Amino acid sequence: MTITVNGHNMDIPLSCNTIAQLLAHLKLKETLAIVEQNGHILSKKTYATQQLHQQDTIEIVQFVGGG
Repeated sequence: MTITVNGHNMDIPLSCNTIAQLLAHLKLKETLAIVEQNGHILSKKTYATQQLHQQDTIEIVQFVGGG
């Protein structure tokens, strides 16, 4: 399946069906990520059930610590 993540086309495995699975595939922690799907900011509570579809546009912002 092909989606756009942060402005880049990306082929992801067909087994990657939800936002949570996408974040795991990208090795990102759900608790530190804010995800927008097709222009709508998603609640973290929906990551495990929010389905991905061909040609979705996903924006991910991840918080990082530092000083």
